[in-house]
Amino acid sequence: MSYPVPRRALLQTGTTALVALAGCLSGNGDETYTAVPRETDPVRTEGEPLRITRSVSSLGARLHENGSVDAGNDATPVAFDEWATDESSDIAAEEVRRKLLEQTGSSETGLDVWADDAANSVLVTTTTTVEREHADVAFPSSLYRKAVEHCPRTVTVILTADGERATTEFAVSARAILQTV
Repeated sequence: MSYPVPRRALLQTGTTALVALAGCLSGNGDETYTAVPRETDPVRTEGEPLRITRSVSSLGARLHENGSVDAGNDATPVAFDEWATDESSDIAAEEVRRKLLEQTGSSETGLDVWADDAANSVLVTTTTTVEREHADVAFPSSLYRKAVEHCPRTVTVILTADGERATTEFAVSARAILQTV
């Protein structure tokens, strides 16, 4: 009997294995070195909640009489609710990224923001990469601490179109990764 493996667990395991292998191959031949990333567990962010309202037309999409939406570019029309679910997660992730960069003045180096529409969550990941001789750097990084402090606790995305309305709330979390090379 096989059990489905959650995508997040598979990606984390694959990333850890890849980094560990890269660490083994990076040695000078005199020693074996395995780079194992350190990471924090995701924690909820503490910033003020964010509320975003967009219309279908403002996003370059079109609502058809039958209630389906197409995003242009000869896209196949999909039901409004399906389109809203996909679009909401993209908007939530982009707005969290924009807000963090705007409030901290940080660059996007070492920053990854993605939304999981199935879990209604946004995860902000900050990655610090250092050479192994400098692996004793402060961890987690200042960018991580800023993400926890400044990213909104929740993002509510409201999409509207001619009487149709979809509201999705995303919980926002942050985690930090320290990678040595």
